[in-house]
Amino acid sequence: MEIAGMPDGSAVIFADIEAPADVVDAPQNADGVLGLPVEVATWLVDVVAAGVTFDVLKLIMATLIRRGWRKSSASATAESVTRAINLYLRSCGYVDIVFLEVRLVSGHGWALNGTANGVLFQGLTDETGSIIHVRVQ
Repeated sequence: MEIAGMPDGSAVIFADIEAPADVVDAPQNADGVLGLPVEVATWLVDVVAAGVTFDVLKLIMATLIRRGWRKSSASATAESVTRAINLYLRSCGYVDIVFLEVRLVSGHGWALNGTANGVLFQGLTDETGSIIHVRVQ
């Protein structure tokens, strides 16, 4: 899991993503090649910070998947998405995490909300659960 902090205080989580073997084995610093997952995550953070929308980010992830990147596990479930958000919030120091709503939005992914130490948070994912955007109010 890669976590990218955004300028607005929210975070984008890249969960369960594995690079194809030929990309991982690619020469480092080769022009036009994003090798390691952390390089892809860093690049994605830069495009989000530049104002790229969540919908465009989902299209970018779909392109990576078509090029051989894949999820480490099966399709996203309520459990896998809440687990990723729970891990992220705990890494930020929150201990009392309560999910108030977790719902699958057909054609869009998961929408979640809850509280972390009594503070409201919201989360959105792409359909695969690979990209999760979390904002703590």
